[in-house]
Amino acid sequence: MEKRIRIRALFALFAGVFIFYVSCMHRSRELPESVVKKGISLFEEVKEVKLSGYKPYNPGVVALDSGYLLVTREKAESFVNYVQLKMLGKRNNVIKVVELDENFESRGNCELLLPTSDDPLEIVTDPRLFKHDGSIYMIFCDHTYGGSVQTLAKLEKDGGKWEASSIVPLHFTGAVEFYGKNLVEIL
Repeated sequence: MEKRIRIRALFALFAGVFIFYVSCMHRSRELPESVVKKGISLFEEVKEVKLSGYKPYNPGVVALDSGYLLVTREKAESFVNYVQLKMLGKRNNVIKVVELDENFESRGNCELLLPTSDDPLEIVTDPRLFKHDGSIYMIFCDHTYGGSVQTLAKLEKDGGKWEASSIVPLHFTGAVEFYGKNLVEIL
């Protein structure tokens, strides 16, 4: 009898978490009603951008002369897709780039931007774009050494393909040693 009560309680807990998750995910796509009523929203609508096989996750966008440039962390669309990536030996933490038209539709294939080598230890996330003096730059996190090192790269289009050049880590002297230590050693 006690075992049956535990199973029911566990089932009720999982059902409650699932219902909460579904209801929050549905509402997160909508602008809060209070913001819309006050007219202080900067957003007119929210669009879902679909790319070949992946959802853009934690993206960065900047306007081009016509359309937009989007950089995004690659994230598998489903658990099955994630397992397929792992079985094929592909990394899940890479940054991809794609040009979008004025309606946020892809103009071509989403291509790998970073990492630029085949080193499986390179892990990059959180791309953000900005323009300065007519050039496009990206700040991203490099987790290669175990910590999160902010890194700056200039984006340039070479022969129809976007490339990250002039990659500069924005860290303090001794950062590699700092990230290699345990928290207890630091304190």
